[in-house]
Amino acid sequence: MSGPLHLKLNCIVLGDNPRHIFPVDIERTEIVGDLKEVIKDKKRPEFDHIATDRLELWKVDLPVDEMIEHNLNNLTLDPMKSLSPVDEIIEIFPDAPPRAMSSGPLHLKLNCIVFGDDSRHIFPVDVERTKTVGDLKNVIKVAKKPEFDHVAADRLELWKVKINLNDIDLRNAIIDGGVELHPLTELSDVFADGIERGCIHIVVKHPAVARHIPAVDRRIVLQGSVTPTRAPALPTPVPALLDSPRGGAPPAPRKTAVWTAMTPPPGAMTPPLA
Repeated sequence: MSGPLHLKLNCIVLGDNPRHIFPVDIERTEIVGDLKEVIKDKKRPEFDHIATDRLELWKVDLPVDEMIEHNLNNLTLDPMKSLSPVDEIIEIFPDAPPRAMSSGPLHLKLNCIVFGDDSRHIFPVDVERTKTVGDLKNVIKVAKKPEFDHVAADRLELWKVKINLNDIDLRNAIIDGGVELHPLTELSDVFADGIERGCIHIVVKHPAVARHIPAVDRRIVLQGSVTPTRAPALPTPVPALLDSPRGGAPPAPRKTAVWTAMTPPPGAMTPPLA
């Protein structure tokens, strides 16, 4: 068997904004049914009331470039081509390339704070440099248990900042120099110049507080490129899409696209936000 033993797959729920792409890790020897379990666990609590076998998965190949949102909005998924629960992952992704190794320390210790909290609630997280921003969201969700138990990790927004611990003004820091991080960006690219001790490195926003934050200019980092865009209001989860239909009928299957396009082509622009 050629290729790595583990795969990192980038996933998105059909209808979601590209900001809510989320990564999952799975062994190549597993089957699609196992992948559904991994995806359901990653989407807690949004998928808690959905039976795993109700999820439908499609393999797609969508580059993350300036057309990603357009391509997702116009994506047509053939019901006859969804992945069978018994398909083996190795058959679906037979030629997955190994992940490139980066230089520098293997782990990062990042000081984080939730927007709206004071400095007494700064918390550290440890994460590998080879991980992505999406992985960092998962680490932060675990670190903030039980407060974040009701929020799916991909709903978190992360901003790279550099804030002195003696002069904390999160709103101005985001507006003046904060960079919103794209879920597929690797942390080795985000912190290519290293991290400074004694500073806050990451500001976390989640839906419960984002409604009270005025829109600011966002700079989204994708593989080292920075493109300023206008921030829309954070989309709030729509329970009607997840609840069972009236009359007690089983919930409609959630459609999830899975792909392994990890990086955009050279010179690609960051995808615009809706």
